[in-house]
Amino acid sequence: MKIFVFLSIGLLFSAMSCTNPFKTRDVETPDIGAAIDIYEDPGRPENVLINFSRSIEQANVERYIRNFSSFSGAQGKTYRFIGDAGLNTQLIGNWGYTDEKNYFEHLVFPAGKNPPLLRFSYLDSIPALQPINVNAFDDSVQTDFFRYRLTVQYRDTTETYTGRSQFRLYRNRNSAGEEWLIYRWTDQGDTDKNNVSISALKAANR
Repeated sequence: MKIFVFLSIGLLFSAMSCTNPFKTRDVETPDIGAAIDIYEDPGRPENVLINFSRSIEQANVERYIRNFSSFSGAQGKTYRFIGDAGLNTQLIGNWGYTDEKNYFEHLVFPAGKNPPLLRFSYLDSIPALQPINVNAFDDSVQTDFFRYRLTVQYRDTTETYTGRSQFRLYRNRNSAGEEWLIYRWTDQGDTDKNNVSISALKAANR
């Protein structure tokens, strides 16, 4: 009888200390950022266009500037931004790679403000690509002039920038993956004078 009592007590404590085998196990939330790389291989020029828009929406300065050529001379093509003609007095000098990086850093980390929420879209889908000349498709391409919208949403205000842009890209044969890079960006404002283009945003954040 004593043995039975001790066995019963032992089983009771054992059951109390064990996890309920019928209880549903908590599922761990996956680390989406670590598991999925949202950026495409820049070995294709159309992928650079995708990476460009995604890096803006992710406010990722490092990934944003990787879309542009930092080379010059024999190493590759020098990056230049050609802004809207109406803003030439504000976009002083040649806008290059360093200016592009500074602009985006200032946009993402504004002085005295919380970082904004950025939204970028190609209004007519991903821009079409075409060779700059019939013999250069493997090395240099350009987009059509495409319409875009960039929304910069702060805590208490929202700014919208629209216009038409064109990219020129080249294949960097000196890189391991022969990645494509943007080496020229031409921007134009809309005909609607109430709208402002990315050129104005760059001028304000240089």
